[in-house]
Amino acid sequence: MKTTLAVALLILLASCSKPNSSEPTGPTSADRAKFVGTWAGSYSCPGGTPTPDTLVIRLGSGALDFSIIIHEEALNRDTVSGDLTGPNVISVPEQSMGGAPGTAQITSQGVLLVYSQTGFGITCDGTNYARVP
Repeated sequence: MKTTLAVALLILLASCSKPNSSEPTGPTSADRAKFVGTWAGSYSCPGGTPTPDTLVIRLGSGALDFSIIIHEEALNRDTVSGDLTGPNVISVPEQSMGGAPGTAQITSQGVLLVYSQTGFGITCDGTNYARVP
């Protein structure tokens, strides 16, 4: 009886530990390639006029991180670090962004990127960033 119970418990544990193929998987280093490059788009803050903007995204030293130059051609240019937190999302934790503390998120939407930066209680958005050849 004890042997039967132990075998049943082992089978139950083994079946629970197998990943379900229908569940989404986390990001992998292979997901990073789609972000690397120079991207040109349009950036604006609430009430402002959209202006041309450039992001430069390079691989970081870790398996899922990046070095990102934000606003590459603007006066408030800065280099920040971010991590791939989903197959299509780079999250930039709070750090200096253009001389002020903030966070950001870069989302891959097919062949385009969307950039969102938050600081001092406002969120500024960048849209339609296309890879520069």
